[in-house]
Amino acid sequence: MPVRIQLAVPSLPVRLFETAAPSISLGRGAGNMLMMDNPHVSTHHGRIDVTGSGVTFTDLGSTNGSMILRADQRLPAPGGGPAVPLKVGDKVVMGDSSEPVVATLLDDGKGGAVHPSKDDAPVVTSVASRPVDPDAGGTVVARFSVENIAVLPEGLSRDARVATAVFDLARSAATEDLTSVVDRAASTLFTLCAPASHLFLGVLEADKNDFRRTLYRARGRTGDQPGWRVSRALVARVITRREACLVSDAAVEMASSESVALSKIRSAITVPLWRGGEVWGILSVDTREGGVPFTERDLELVTVLASLVTLALVNADIMGKLRARGEALEGENRYLQDALRRAGRFTEIIGKSPAMQGVFEQLTKVARTDATVLIEGETGTGKELVARALHNQSPRKDRIFLGTNCGSLTDTLLESELFGHVRGAFTGATQDKKGLFTIADGGTIFLDEIGETSPAMQQRLLRVLQESEVRPVGATRSHKVTVRVISATNRDLEAEVKEGRFREDLLYRLKVVPVRLPPLRERGDDIALLAEHFLAHYSGELERGSLHFSSDAMSQLRNYPWPGNIRELQNEMQRVAIQADPDQEITAKDLSAKVTGAARLVPQVPDSEKGSLKELLDAVEAQILRDRLSATGNNVTRAAETLGLTREGLHKKLKRFGLR
Repeated sequence: MPVRIQLAVPSLPVRLFETAAPSISLGRGAGNMLMMDNPHVSTHHGRIDVTGSGVTFTDLGSTNGSMILRADQRLPAPGGGPAVPLKVGDKVVMGDSSEPVVATLLDDGKGGAVHPSKDDAPVVTSVASRPVDPDAGGTVVARFSVENIAVLPEGLSRDARVATAVFDLARSAATEDLTSVVDRAASTLFTLCAPASHLFLGVLEADKNDFRRTLYRARGRTGDQPGWRVSRALVARVITRREACLVSDAAVEMASSESVALSKIRSAITVPLWRGGEVWGILSVDTREGGVPFTERDLELVTVLASLVTLALVNADIMGKLRARGEALEGENRYLQDALRRAGRFTEIIGKSPAMQGVFEQLTKVARTDATVLIEGETGTGKELVARALHNQSPRKDRIFLGTNCGSLTDTLLESELFGHVRGAFTGATQDKKGLFTIADGGTIFLDEIGETSPAMQQRLLRVLQESEVRPVGATRSHKVTVRVISATNRDLEAEVKEGRFREDLLYRLKVVPVRLPPLRERGDDIALLAEHFLAHYSGELERGSLHFSSDAMSQLRNYPWPGNIRELQNEMQRVAIQADPDQEITAKDLSAKVTGAARLVPQVPDSEKGSLKELLDAVEAQILRDRLSATGNNVTRAAETLGLTREGLHKKLKRFGLR
């Protein structure tokens, strides 16, 4: 006869356990035959052994100890042994003395037995052919939490085929999708469990009233095999009682179940799929008419498979959420990139002058390469804008673009900014900091005003460009980086090299491809394009309606040399828009005095010029023609319009002064 033990765990229903196994392990861990959900019980607390001479209990060195209660006697159970003989009715007290876990020996397998009172309302645990608790809709055999990854019971672990199959399934559960894992689990089950003929996986809806996903597998068939019914009584029992069920003889134990009768189920095992304290679904296995009943070993195998399927289920849920989040982030990224493009249109490169067309052609050629680029040009010509355009058109466009002004930081701060530092490298370095070269790895870094750097900094930059390695301040080791470097300067670095203020070898590294940005005074019609663009932007931003220029205002803008280049023009348009009324026409009087100042309208005659008044006026007129041709990119038609002349009239004057 099997041994029967009653287990009472605080805050949980009383359970009965019945088995013919010679050794019964007790503890909090999932691998125990009698698992006790109590924090005061050790993972492997104790063991009950059944031998020919009787039943004994051994404390396995538990933290909080054990004691045997026999009538009015208290018998110590020393930690780590020796074994203490048990008699029917003895209570093994484990864990916290105020709220202990109690295992009572009810039947020693030799005829001696006591029975629990009905007041205990036990949940019966058994592998008997007939149910001890027939109203429960099946015979409960074990509680199992898959929060702990499956631990093979000792009996299964001795079987090399089982251990190998479970190992392979565990590996797939961590990497493959749920359907593939269920296929593997079904294959493993049908190979190792001869009675099993059908397997069902059901993932529950949030309200636990139905399944949101089901998978059916049948022995000898591939793919999903819907059309057969899992026992709703067993499913309800597993979900409600949060217990695994083994029904040895379904025809007797579940005679009232329609699904059992229709499917001709002979024996069934139904196991909950747990995540933490929540039942996510169930795994049900059955054998049909003509099959043999499942055994306790089959239950152990299905329980282990259920834990691995749960791992795949958890992974599938996490991957689904990550996929959804990734798609959402991708959509957000596309939206933000579009928004940035829309928001940044006023800073995009605008120009149709011959000078700018040459720049565009050069940028197109170099954008798809990783060559270092040195952008040269006066202050305000848009060097950073061009650097960003190069990055956005390069293979690195999906990676980060970072920039810094080398002339705005001291040498020490610039070194830390570019290369980073380690904790304690200098006063105030309270933690490690990554430099821009490290952060921009794989992307582009823009070094503005590179001509302002010191010789020491130039040496460090040269090393980065030569070795593609960065060493943070205070560090002893370098690390590799892959960064495209674009630099800019408003200085003549060739002259700086001759004066000994800039390293020639660094200049060669930086200036693989030089790009010169022309000043605004050399860009002719671009002045009108840029002015209209900036005015439209600020009028929209400030809700000024449709602002537009009068012909005299546009003439003044074209005649002004713009020493501050595009930045100065942009600031002028912002000021004009702020002071304008809605839908106003912008006239010359709305422009700043600097732009309309009379002193600049007539070119100054050099003191070296000598001659009559007519000769001096001719010199001034010739200079005006030269300036206007330069401003319009040598466009005679446009220059004639801005001067109020016909094309033929301008040609005559140009011929007269030897300018054509």
